[in-house]
Amino acid sequence: MTSLLSDTPTPLTDAASVRTGEALLGAHSADAYAELMHEVVDALAQRFTDVDAPTSANDRTSLEARVAGFDLDGQGIGNLAALREADDLYARNAVWFHHPSYVAHLNCPVAVPAVAAEAMLAAINTSVDTYDQS
Repeated sequence: MTSLLSDTPTPLTDAASVRTGEALLGAHSADAYAELMHEVVDALAQRFTDVDAPTSANDRTSLEARVAGFDLDGQGIGNLAALREADDLYARNAVWFHHPSYVAHLNCPVAVPAVAAEAMLAAINTSVDTYDQS
């Protein structure tokens, strides 16, 4: 397994997986799901360790230029490459509520069990109107 922050592709998360429908979550994609989730979790854990301020301090103009540099209309690049782009653009420049220097007026610190529960909820994707439709 490679880190999300590295440049080495993995076989289950390449551009071909998007074309063959393996991007949809189910029994056929369980291994790819686990691998991709581990990549994200490992990359974020490393970011939590490495971050030294609550923000990147990049100004709006430089961030807008970086966003404009991503090709959102072109051919898909695969799950892992897309997550690497999201890590580079979003995670690198996010506001880190967990950082001890962050002073919030609305946001509370992030709780580990809540993040794990959100991952569970997102993967199951329960629709609360399912009962009404049955």
